Amino acid sequence: MIERKSKIKGILAKIRADIQADVIPCMNANNITGGYFSVPLIIFSFIEYLGILWKNPVEPDKRNKNRRKNYYSNSHFPDAAIPYIRKYLGKVRPEYKKYGGLLYGLYRHSLVHHYKPNAIILNNKEKISWGILKNSKSNHLSCAKEKYSAPNGKLIGHTILTINLEVFYQDLMKSIDEFEKDVLKYSSVCSRVLRADKKLNCSHPENSLQKYIKKDLKNI
Repeated sequence: MIERKSKIKGILAKIRADIQADVIPCMNANNITGGYFSVPLIIFSFIEYLGILWKNPVEPDKRNKNRRKNYYSNSHFPDAAIPYIRKYLGKVRPEYKKYGGLLYGLYRHSLVHHYKPNAIILNNKEKISWGILKNSKSNHLSCAKEKYSAPNGKLIGHTILTINLEVFYQDLMKSIDEFEKDVLKYSSVCSRVLRADKKLNCSHPENSLQKYIKKDLKNI
């Protein structure tokens, strides 16, 4: 058990070091420009990784005991990331419990696929938009309701969910401390993390690769 705990501490220490090495240079903290899109993208990538470690890439599906979820699939990343946000970042700041899913949906997907965050239009036409700050300790995960004028002159409800890069980064680091407590306390969680870490860091077999990658293999 001592050896297992030592491995866990090593895994999480490496993740902390990697987060710091990637985020701090991108933060560009002493400049008003830079970091606004790159830092959230990096942070959410690590959140997904931590969520997969916690959930284990392959685990039983509670809805069907004969099936198992494969968290290597991109479609299952939210299933790992959002619970991690709500539980472990939520221990650092309760707003994560309220806005975990919205935070992920608003900032993660569009940053990956569309370069910058996109607004979400609700069924009642209300718009949830984004705001990113840095070098300030206020306004992290704050929701401000505003009105904006549409092209037809009609006033439409507008809610901005603001994040602060420095606070978000610090909260992520603190969440790993909370995560580590559970991993070291519960043997079942410890086992899942060790198995997941092994799977995440192994080579993927050819038959698990996407079709467009397989085509390229013919040229090697």
